[in-house]
Amino acid sequence: MAAAIEEAARGEPWERLERGCRAFLAASVDPRVRRVLVVDAPAVLGWETWREHDAAQSGRLLEEVLDTLADSGELRPVSRAAAAALLNGAMNEAALWIAAAGDPDAALEEAWTPLVLLLRSLRREPVGS
Repeated sequence: MAAAIEEAARGEPWERLERGCRAFLAASVDPRVRRVLVVDAPAVLGWETWREHDAAQSGRLLEEVLDTLADSGELRPVSRAAAAALLNGAMNEAALWIAAAGDPDAALEEAWTPLVLLLRSLRREPVGS
């Protein structure tokens, strides 16, 4: 799943952030991914171990792109670690919500709009606007 997210997350930093997040949610629609990562893994590994693995994969990707955005001055002055943890948590909850939906494709679209608003709220306004 991390490889699919990295593949989708190409382009400018904001595009990478949005495309990577979208790819994560899209993967949660796949029944095999949903079953293994969202249902079975937390139950088999335990919540704490599952969170460690998730942070090492999804959390790492989020932190990397947030670091790039901060370095270029495009990120509001916030804690990158906190922002990554909050975004990761929001996406994990969205994945669970999508997995429980009767129509996962429709739920993905429903979840995407507020997630984009959350992501874009972290963007620093360009100088002079």
